[in-house]
Amino acid sequence: MITVSEIVEEELHKHPFIVEGIADDLINISSLARRIKPIMEKRLRKDVTEGAVVMAIKRLKPALQERSTPQGFDFNEIIGDVIVRSDLNTYCFKSSHSLAQKQTLFLNQIKDQNDVFCTFSQGVFERTLIVSKTLAPVVIETFKGEELIHQQEQLASITLQLSNTNVQISGIYYHLLKRIAWEGIPISEVISTTNEFTIVVPYQFVDRAFSILMNLKNKG
Repeated sequence: MITVSEIVEEELHKHPFIVEGIADDLINISSLARRIKPIMEKRLRKDVTEGAVVMAIKRLKPALQERSTPQGFDFNEIIGDVIVRSDLNTYCFKSSHSLAQKQTLFLNQIKDQNDVFCTFSQGVFERTLIVSKTLAPVVIETFKGEELIHQQEQLASITLQLSNTNVQISGIYYHLLKRIAWEGIPISEVISTTNEFTIVVPYQFVDRAFSILMNLKNKG
């Protein structure tokens, strides 16, 4: 039979920001217990005291603090150069037999333009192209006839160069994205290679996002 502690843990893990607040002593546990209590009574089909919920949360707190704190790594050692590129556009196309050929044609057309930003991301049913704004006319002409699912302009990217050890450490991306989410910054795209991590955000948020990531790097 499921216990009070197990239900509390399940409910808390549905709300990661609340978990962060508990770990940082920012949440009033008694108030939280009163919010969770009706859910527990419904699942257990019996009355539960507020004190029992409070005790269950307090017993979980050490584990929540451990999970919420970066363990065993220093961001100052892991994050290298931070590169910002502005004036970007994204184009998301529905996958088709002709799309791959047009992608190759597009890359051949811009192969000598070393100062532009260009990356493709391929999903199961769609592909996203992120390019410098100056390439917009080439994109429109080359991919004419393809189904455009989504287009967004006035974007900027922030690329973090990561150490070779990043793939062996759990939680790096979580802690990076958590800081961005806490600030309410929308992420348009995420691009990842083995030793690079890039987020694409609306241009008006790039300064804040850059400051957050640099602060995280400098504090280690």
